Amino acid sequence: MIGGCASSGLVATWGTHWGKQASDGPSMQSRAFLPVSREPFKTLALISVNIPVSTISELHSNSLGMAHSFNPSIAIVDTNERYVSVNAVYAEQFDRSPAEMHGSTIREMVGEDSYHLMKPHLDRAVSSEQSTQSVSEPMADGATTYRQVSYDPQLSADGQVTGVMIVAVDITDSKRRESDLRESNEFTRAILESSPDCVKVLSEAGDLMSMNGKGMCLMEIDDLEPFRNQAWWSYWPEQVQSTVRNSLEEAREKGEGRFEAECPTAKGTPKWWDVIVTPIRHKSGEVKQFVAVSRDVTARRWHKRELEEREKRLHRVIDNMNSFVGIVDLDGTLQEVNQTAIDAASVAREDVIGRLFWEAYWWSHDDQVVEQVKLSVRAAIRGETSRFDIAYRTADDSSRMVDVSFVPVRDESGETLYVVASGFDVTDRYEFERSLKEATDAAEQANRAKSQFLANMSHEIRTPMTSILGYADLISQKQIDDDTRSHVATIRRNGAFLLGLINDILDLSKIEADRMEVFDESVNLIQLIEDVLSIMQVRAEEKNLEIRVDYCGEIPREIQADSKRLRQILVNLVGNAVKFTEAGHVRVTVRSEQIDSRTRVHFDVADTGIGISDERMKKLFQPFSQGDPSIMRTYGGTGLGLVISQRLVAMLDGEITARSRVNEGSCFSFCINAGSVECTSPTTLDQESIRSVVSKASRSESSSSDSDERQLPPSLDCQVLVADDRRDIRYLLKRILTGAGAAVHEAEDGQQAVDHISKTLSSDSCPQVVILDMQMPNLDGFEATQELRALGFTGSIIALTADAMDGDRQRCLDCGCDDYMSKPIDSAKLIGKIAGLLKPTGVE
Repeated sequence: MIGGCASSGLVATWGTHWGKQASDGPSMQSRAFLPVSREPFKTLALISVNIPVSTISELHSNSLGMAHSFNPSIAIVDTNERYVSVNAVYAEQFDRSPAEMHGSTIREMVGEDSYHLMKPHLDRAVSSEQSTQSVSEPMADGATTYRQVSYDPQLSADGQVTGVMIVAVDITDSKRRESDLRESNEFTRAILESSPDCVKVLSEAGDLMSMNGKGMCLMEIDDLEPFRNQAWWSYWPEQVQSTVRNSLEEAREKGEGRFEAECPTAKGTPKWWDVIVTPIRHKSGEVKQFVAVSRDVTARRWHKRELEEREKRLHRVIDNMNSFVGIVDLDGTLQEVNQTAIDAASVAREDVIGRLFWEAYWWSHDDQVVEQVKLSVRAAIRGETSRFDIAYRTADDSSRMVDVSFVPVRDESGETLYVVASGFDVTDRYEFERSLKEATDAAEQANRAKSQFLANMSHEIRTPMTSILGYADLISQKQIDDDTRSHVATIRRNGAFLLGLINDILDLSKIEADRMEVFDESVNLIQLIEDVLSIMQVRAEEKNLEIRVDYCGEIPREIQADSKRLRQILVNLVGNAVKFTEAGHVRVTVRSEQIDSRTRVHFDVADTGIGISDERMKKLFQPFSQGDPSIMRTYGGTGLGLVISQRLVAMLDGEITARSRVNEGSCFSFCINAGSVECTSPTTLDQESIRSVVSKASRSESSSSDSDERQLPPSLDCQVLVADDRRDIRYLLKRILTGAGAAVHEAEDGQQAVDHISKTLSSDSCPQVVILDMQMPNLDGFEATQELRALGFTGSIIALTADAMDGDRQRCLDCGCDDYMSKPIDSAKLIGKIAGLLKPTGVE
């Protein structure tokens, strides 16, 4: 009230007290507040003075004049509550002038309701007490105005209450400002309370003043009072307190302070906090408070720590891998590399990190390697993946091999982020492959040497056998006695055995070298079995053995197989059964089964022979093994028949098994694929049928043998050049050919043969047929054939060779020969070949 009057330019009095004793007696004094202003109605200061009561009336009188024109509503009433003086503002409330208000009572002017509210305050003022009243009044526009009304007692010179000064000041704007401030504070508080972070208000000195509810929850504080007015940093661990204090200074100087640190809650729970400190300043710019916002980042921190640990584990795993791993940036620089790659080169990490990958130590030994790595990295940056083997440089400056790959790593949009270069040392593999190649080369060389040895052996054996058997044939063509004929037959029989031995060895060699081929052809199975029986029955009858064939169920009459190899298998197995059986029988059982659309034919060859022990069974299918040396001495043979049969059965997509008991007999079983064929019931070959077949075969063989002696060879009216380095072979061929009517010329090697043809090529004495041994000194048969054809020789050339390996015949034909014969020489076949070559084309 005092401020309201004084600041309005009025003199306001407050209270009454006894002053100092004056000469004219004690003075009743009242404190007055006088406004000091430079401009009208603009108060700069209030001056408080003690004024004698005697002057109060005069001051009031002067002040009222000023109050009539001032904003506050002022009225003075006497003790009877009648208006003594009012200002214009007060009078306007009642639509009166100040003069019209004079003498009226308060009750009359304000009405009963307002009067009853004012009455208690008026009574206190009359009783010399100051009183105030807040009044709200609704306005016509619906708004509310607020006024602050003060009631001050007015004293006479002798200190008696003479009336009451009523001052009403409009405080609507102040009320609104208070409301706005209160709402603003409540809004701010609501924001703080809704914040998920711990928000603290600190004093300028850094003491804790307040904290939001969420912050108390985060800090696990039940009651904030014990924490108030304490230094904020004192709640942090000692090792971070200086950091906390520094954040306040940073906020003071730079407008913000920030740090991240660990601080346990009030209940000891460890937590990490991300803290931002900002200052609140006075208008002067001085800091009056701080606001510290702490965000709980424990989960993020733990997650970060987990990621860091995971990354460390991953690095440890990658560093301990045997592979080389590196990360290359899009400009080709090496960003990261594992320890394995570092150790391989014994370089420092900083020597390679940040360098162009292709310029790193590993590749610096070779410009071509550098270029290949550079191109591969750039291709990977473009999104291409590559992998290859390449040499790298090691710590000792040696070179090793690495299987390296460059793989681009892309983001969600497919753009390349970086390139992963990885590789693993494959030097051991290269060494193994090299040693394997060396071993393979050595094996191939050994195989070639073996093949060459077999070829040489075949040549060295077949060549003398040609003479032995050839001259035996010459002897048999003469008139000789029975003893001599028997001796010649023995020579021919043992020669044939020796040739069989050679053929077995060559067959095994072909199989092991994977050079033997099988051919599918239509085979009359029944006829093939009859042929085998016709061969074996003669031997069986010599030992009084019964041979029998049983067909179980329907079997195919025609099958798809290699007849030569199937015949060879059956001859081997049945021949062994006859050879190792002294009494009893040999039985061949044939049956078939359908598997899907294909037929498999099964053969069982059983005998009642000497049998095979378990120990011998383990070595049964090993080359050159008959299990017991005494067996070979007693029964003969090479021990190759079963091995060859086993390999041939496998080539026919079948398998062979054996079972046996000593002194009871053996049974060998095998099966082959027969293709898609129809099965029929064959005619069973009983013993009599077999004998009939064999008898016919025997008579045919006998008559053939007799006819060989009586039959004259075809007449050859031609000239033949025989070229062979062995005199006995030339002599044998000359006797055979001259006996057939041919004129024979001789040459000791290929060069003599070429010279002879060269001299006689344009004359009538030029041979129509040339027989060339393919292995001769000076110029062999192959080279001689090529030179003869180069000379223009158009006659027939027959290759004669002691080799019997696959490919020999074709090689002879490819070099220009017209036909081929292997040693030993079959005179009838030779004469027949020459006659066939000399026969005019189209003549039958």
